Amino acid sequence: MCVLHDPFERLKRLVATYRATELRPSQPGDPADIRAFLMMLNRRLFDSAWTLRLIEQEAGLCDHNVELRFARYVGQSAGAYRRRHRMELAKRLLRDDGLHSVPIFQIALAVGYTRHDTFTRAFRRYTGMTPDQYRKTT
Repeated sequence: MCVLHDPFERLKRLVATYRATELRPSQPGDPADIRAFLMMLNRRLFDSAWTLRLIEQEAGLCDHNVELRFARYVGQSAGAYRRRHRMELAKRLLRDDGLHSVPIFQIALAVGYTRHDTFTRAFRRYTGMTPDQYRKTT
């Protein structure tokens, strides 16, 4: 296995691996609109410029019940799905020994946050500790 010496390349590789292995693909029983929404959500999950409303529009949806239907088929709301995957990837990146030299703000950017304080608050709500505390305890 190739060891990546550049931590920023390692960061990109880990994000790509997470994307390929951890995100829920659409299922054969999912309705077409939910499949389209999930595909677009997975594509834009770590992109800070994409709100759920923009993702809905990009997927061609204007139904008020998309969120309810998404939750029924996926098991959680689109917002919860996005938060969970962003935070789980952030935890994985913060634990990675090859990324200890990468500033936490770079990890925040990699998982879709443009502000360090917003990422820190979200991470603390999700884990009970700040990203820095989490990194030091793992």
